[in-house]
Amino acid sequence: MIITYYQDKHVLNGEGEVKVTSAVSLTCKEEFRILCKQENAIPVFNKDWWLDLVCGEDNWDVVLVEADGIIQGAWPYFIQRKFNHTISKVPALTPFMGVWIRPSTSSKIYKKAHHEKHVCNELINKLPNLSFISQTFGSHFTNWQPFYWKGFHQTVNYSHLIDNILKWKELKMVMPARKQKDLHSGGSVIKTGLPSVHEYQSFKDQCKKRKQQGLSSYSVFNKVYEALKKLDAGEVICCTNHTGSVESLMLVVWDSNSAYTIIWGGKDSNDDSIISMVNKAVDIASLNVNKMEFFGKLSLDNEKVLVKFGANQLPYYSIYKANRFLYRLALFFGFDSIGKI
Repeated sequence: MIITYYQDKHVLNGEGEVKVTSAVSLTCKEEFRILCKQENAIPVFNKDWWLDLVCGEDNWDVVLVEADGIIQGAWPYFIQRKFNHTISKVPALTPFMGVWIRPSTSSKIYKKAHHEKHVCNELINKLPNLSFISQTFGSHFTNWQPFYWKGFHQTVNYSHLIDNILKWKELKMVMPARKQKDLHSGGSVIKTGLPSVHEYQSFKDQCKKRKQQGLSSYSVFNKVYEALKKLDAGEVICCTNHTGSVESLMLVVWDSNSAYTIIWGGKDSNDDSIISMVNKAVDIASLNVNKMEFFGKLSLDNEKVLVKFGANQLPYYSIYKANRFLYRLALFFGFDSIGKI
């Protein structure tokens, strides 16, 4: 889709200024970049600058739905090409993507629901003919029914949300000392900043053995870190053991709405170190926002501590659809087979 704008320019013609109107055509991607600058409600993981970093500028695109010249919905997606197939999956370091829908102006619930379904249907219809698509939607998006009607499947994941960071910190301050120990590491060292290339690669290898996904190459991770520091929009937290090896890693990112953390644990990580990193992340995020959502696999003990300190468990959906025989066959043998094609 090409969107055309008209720009007015004033030029001198010898007798005075004359207004000249010229047409400027924008692609969906260019229009989306403008939208990202205008709409603070778009989550950071859907922003154009984030997608440029984790996907590469030429490896993502977006479909848009508009009405009366106003964008009503946007769905960015990562593009990967394997053999003669084009697929789309969630890029590294990104806990969710999904659709962005402009809120309905109506106060009636049924009209809001109709607006949401209509925009979703239009976005799905505008997707290119991909062999396979898989995306994870944020917990704020709860109605995947339009995708079900279009042949998508879904799995449910769970995050943990602290919807009042200040209350969390107040609760921690009045808590008895013996219970505060739940929030401190057992001999591990917590620090902020990037680990070295060697430390990162060693940790990434551990995560692969544990089938923990989502870590990028060091160069991409470094670019993301530098961008976050420049924008004052994130931090990296490491937990190292007595030998200096990284045993757990956390990426903390925030936008104008909330902070988000992604947690990876290596083979030697322990519950105390994870919770201590959570505590550090809360302290950092509290300087910018009052909400924080945790993604990543947590142990039962970790989850109990988060809930004890006021975190709520939230469901969020991963949806996927195969449009080619090879990928449908992979789905039949197991969702993990997709990545091997």
